[in-house]
Amino acid sequence: MGKLASVPQLGVQSYDWGVTCIHGLRASCIDGRCATSFAAPISFGATWDQQNTQSSAAIMAKEMRAMWQAKATEPMAWAGAGADIGLGCWGPDVNIARDPRWGRIQQTAGEDPKIAGDYGAAFTVGMQGQPQNAGQTQGDGAPLKAVTTLMTFAAYNLEAWTLPDGEKVERYKFDANVTAYDMNDTYLPAWRKGLVEAKAGGVMCSHNSINGVPSCASPLMKSVLRDAWNFTGYITSDSGEIADFVTPKYHNYSKTGAEAVCAALRATMNVDSEENLSGAAIANGDMFGTFLPIALQQGLCSVDLVRESLRTILRLEFRVGLFDPPASAGGADGTPLGKYWNWASMADVGTAASKAENLRITDASMTLLKNDGGVLPIPAGGGAGKAKTKVALIGPGADSHDLLIPSYPGEICGAGRFGNNGCVETVVGAAARLFGNTTEFVHRPGCAAWVTVNRTQIEEAVAAVQGFDYAVLVLGLGQSAEAEGKDRTSLRLWEPERDLVKAIAEGAPGVKIVMVLLNGGVVAIEEELPFVDAVLEAWYPGVTGGESIVRTLFGLNNPGGRLPMTMYKNAYLDEVNMTDMSMTKGVGRTYRYYTGTSVNFQFGYGLSYGAPLVAEARVAATADEMTVAVSVKSAPGDAAPYPKSTVVQLYLVPLVHTLHANPATGERPPADARLPLRVLVGSQRVTLQDPTQEAHAAVLLNTKAGDASNVLCFVSDSGARQVFPGVYTLFGTTEHAGAAAEGSASGYFLKKNITVSDGSSCPL
Repeated sequence: MGKLASVPQLGVQSYDWGVTCIHGLRASCIDGRCATSFAAPISFGATWDQQNTQSSAAIMAKEMRAMWQAKATEPMAWAGAGADIGLGCWGPDVNIARDPRWGRIQQTAGEDPKIAGDYGAAFTVGMQGQPQNAGQTQGDGAPLKAVTTLMTFAAYNLEAWTLPDGEKVERYKFDANVTAYDMNDTYLPAWRKGLVEAKAGGVMCSHNSINGVPSCASPLMKSVLRDAWNFTGYITSDSGEIADFVTPKYHNYSKTGAEAVCAALRATMNVDSEENLSGAAIANGDMFGTFLPIALQQGLCSVDLVRESLRTILRLEFRVGLFDPPASAGGADGTPLGKYWNWASMADVGTAASKAENLRITDASMTLLKNDGGVLPIPAGGGAGKAKTKVALIGPGADSHDLLIPSYPGEICGAGRFGNNGCVETVVGAAARLFGNTTEFVHRPGCAAWVTVNRTQIEEAVAAVQGFDYAVLVLGLGQSAEAEGKDRTSLRLWEPERDLVKAIAEGAPGVKIVMVLLNGGVVAIEEELPFVDAVLEAWYPGVTGGESIVRTLFGLNNPGGRLPMTMYKNAYLDEVNMTDMSMTKGVGRTYRYYTGTSVNFQFGYGLSYGAPLVAEARVAATADEMTVAVSVKSAPGDAAPYPKSTVVQLYLVPLVHTLHANPATGERPPADARLPLRVLVGSQRVTLQDPTQEAHAAVLLNTKAGDASNVLCFVSDSGARQVFPGVYTLFGTTEHAGAAAEGSASGYFLKKNITVSDGSSCPL
């Protein structure tokens, strides 16, 4: 991907720039060792703890360095046969889950700009943090373990959609019309966090257009990334994007290949990821190599422009050590010169420690949505004088390897077995291994998720459940329902799965029914909720998912995940237009703007076993910051024998009827008063290991005038970020975003008004 040719006379080696690493390296196994494959990024969003993200990215970086030296390849058709992996990680995706139909929500951290930004920043610190003994801190000139490439700039969240008149809108030709308000309020903040604060080394521009210009030629890359944010890293296209400039059925933006490459260079793009799409106007994927000489001859762009682009690329190659000699060369004083070549080896790939960390993070992502009557955790029987608990494992996901795995995995089960996930332990396998001696299990698939209803399979499942204590229904969507290039037309489960839930509930009265969901995007289960006693959202939990689900069901792991997006009802799809990029129009989008009622579970919602923890807060404020100190303890009388965690969530609610223009700038709040209903400004996951003790959190909120991170900054109609004079209410809750609302009478542990007398401007 983005292969750079060698220049032997200058000592520049051939180099394949990147490797997909959205949740682990998409790489071939080497000598029996395979890269660690984590849960989907949406699972990391559900942990509400970005230390998990940083830890996983650090593991990926070490494995990337080792596997790059071992000549691992990326097993992907469009990457080219046997393409070597590079040291540029193509990930993470910091776009916003704007619409629940988007097929790539699983690759994001959810719908909130702050969580997306924190996710991208933590990933960057883990991926680019210094090699051992490098002795330098992170910065624009510091050495790097690997290069983070934030994806995909910008306002990208549509794959393929059919309009009411039958016209098909593909991402390659979709024009995202975005107002200055929405761009600066919703779509850009996560990028700033990753680039300005964490100093990510790379950006991938997207397939769509933005306001009439292909993203990879957008003036935003220079005006925002380069000029406003002083970004000095590299920008790569998404695959085949420059060729799409010329393709009539896609962007149809440039007349010739020479014009296309100059448009990309003027927008400060540096690397073109190659791909030949069906129907592309230009078949040769090497756009720069083919058309840049022609463009220079025709005077369409200058040699200076090419030189500046090349400097950016070479600067990063120096920072990852590509020009350092091997360690064996040594210096005159015996110091190894190749410190970036030998700080990781294949012994660091797929280690026991990495696997344990993978399981810990997956455990942290488990999100309990319903638990009527405390039916979970399942009690393990078989003790002295106790009968075995009888648990039926039902559904297409119960014994499925593939439904556990997110999009874009590498080789998981050995060299040459790309796409063969048979070594991944399923829920059925993990249940037998962990609790086979104390629990009686039976398994029936009940249905195949993505085919027509099979009444015989459903009847077999109903018969198998008879006389059992529990029926655990493991249901899901899979990559055939949601993936790159594939948006959804419904938020519901597959029809056979819906029929299975109802049949079990009606055909086996008295059996406790637990529904486990395997998915990346929103699943609307309003029709199934009355039939089930408990719901565990497991996302796409990855290689350790089977074990983590079983550990959670049986109480070895107390679920503490919280929703990183609103779980809508299916009726929501009739309320918003998929191709409309506005966040505020009509009923609005996401917890920040939605005013409707088509919601099953609110953003930030999640349960744990036992009574909810009790939180109290104290606020200390200076002119530049507020510190919210929160203590968390068990509810009176709750002596649950396991650790509990909760998430302290702080939301700011602008009281729009009190806000007025910034006297220093004249900028006014939006005329239609559509500022966010609430904004997440801080959060911290807190774990209580001992139910008799307290746990503490301290959340720092920036209120410094003129600072881009000031939590009081909102956006005017013109797109300018401002602190508007008026009153804002700070809410603290451990329940969900809905508890933070003007007029709310319960659900929060903190409610404090903040009065701003003088306005100020906030940098982009």
